[in-house]
Amino acid sequence: MLFKPESRQESLLTYFEDSQAMHQLRNYVSEEWARGSLRRRRVALRPQILLLNHLFDSGHAGGYPRHFETILKTLAVDWRLADGYALGVAVRHTSKQYDDVQHRERALHAVQFLLEHGVAFLNDERLDGYAASASERIAASDVLPVTYDEQDEITSALLLLLPERDRNLVRMALSGLASLDIANQIEEPDMNVNHDLLKVLVAHGMEINDPRPAGDRTVRPESELLEAAVYADDYRTANLLLTLGAGVQFVHPTSTPGQNPISSNDEVLAFAENLMTFDPYYQDMEVPYTLLASQFEPWRQRLGLVGVNKPVLLETCLKALRRRFGAEFDENDFKRRVLVLAISSQISPVFSFEQLVGMFDEDTVILSGAGVSALTAFDVCDVDDPVRVLDRLARHATDAQVQAALRHVNEDGYTIFHKECMTGDIIRWILRRASNWNWVREALQRRDTRSRPHSDHASCMELWMRRSRDVRLGTRILSILRELAAAANGTMSPYEIVRMSCGGSRRDQDTFLLWLRDYIGQQVTG
Repeated sequence: MLFKPESRQESLLTYFEDSQAMHQLRNYVSEEWARGSLRRRRVALRPQILLLNHLFDSGHAGGYPRHFETILKTLAVDWRLADGYALGVAVRHTSKQYDDVQHRERALHAVQFLLEHGVAFLNDERLDGYAASASERIAASDVLPVTYDEQDEITSALLLLLPERDRNLVRMALSGLASLDIANQIEEPDMNVNHDLLKVLVAHGMEINDPRPAGDRTVRPESELLEAAVYADDYRTANLLLTLGAGVQFVHPTSTPGQNPISSNDEVLAFAENLMTFDPYYQDMEVPYTLLASQFEPWRQRLGLVGVNKPVLLETCLKALRRRFGAEFDENDFKRRVLVLAISSQISPVFSFEQLVGMFDEDTVILSGAGVSALTAFDVCDVDDPVRVLDRLARHATDAQVQAALRHVNEDGYTIFHKECMTGDIIRWILRRASNWNWVREALQRRDTRSRPHSDHASCMELWMRRSRDVRLGTRILSILRELAAAANGTMSPYEIVRMSCGGSRRDQDTFLLWLRDYIGQQVTG
């Protein structure tokens, strides 16, 4: 409940609400059990840090919980949550980056409370020289990266609470100079990132996510540090940043894999696992995986996956998802969702259809479960032989499963007929499997009433003509109409089929007639 990636402030406040049910639940969690579980790393550090951050952020939702201090004591003192980093979370919320004075004051009182209860900063004596340089570095900086003022009442009071070494590290963290130092270490090709320094600076309040404007309620934080680490192929640092709470994001690695071979393949695979484990924004995870696999396809050779006819990182990510979701995880349905997304026009994946079907065992039915939308989603413009793809999608499916897939209507009101690059061969494939002509008529005339030119709510005819404006491609439209007229078996004229395919749009009918006139004229003069 508290440590799942999708947990929010509401989860934390619900756990600590004053109700009999939650009292009973909390009674099962003894202080010794919780502290021991955290010490033995049964819960990763990242969700621990984020949970504390949720507590401090709860003030933005219209007032702090009445029992803020009680919750803080349970988490950081009794349980030792995010041990070594809890003070850093509190310090970070005293920053002038927060324009809510009450929020900053509560964070200041939290720092004092934690110090009084024996909570300590993570430290490393080898960094004493770095800490001692704070005064000189701040004095020498004409402009600091973030808003920072040691004469500010809250900042001044905070610094007075701290012993000298911690005070100087906090000054470096809150002034933004620490983030600059880490960024320089990441970006300079001849430098290695000091991971001990990175951990200690985060433990003293360094922000590793980008500042957000006042009033911004975005729940998806971004991290330039993480982006820089990925771009530099430094996945060891990227993994550490994720561990320390960096916003989960999908950024392109370098276009030339291994140009800066800082990381081992194991660290690259660990990065993929971390993204699948900690991404909180997608319930089913096919979007994060498909984006990740698309971005890392150029790494296939470096990762030793040249002979594997599947999207890259599949097994690594499946392992993470099995661990994350346990018995609830339906592996085949996840693969179906990946395939549906990848063969649609929503994204531009770089893997082939053969690699997509390579995810499945030979006898797996693709058109069941989430795969019911595959025929509607399939972007026929992306393949040379769409009929072969349709045959493969329908392989092993029962007639009932094929009929359900044919009749699927997506959220835009589209059916299997609503495709650009439609051909007579595809229409023939559909009609051979259609249960009756009445269903075909209903599907062909579907059109969202909000339709606009080139919108996502077009009629069948508008979509068919988008890639057929050139009169040289007129045979495609005519072949579609011939197949439909043959299936109508004399019950409809070709013009009635055109009107039906326009979904009641007079504009689409006029566009077709203008196109037909030009096409006939071209045939006569040609």
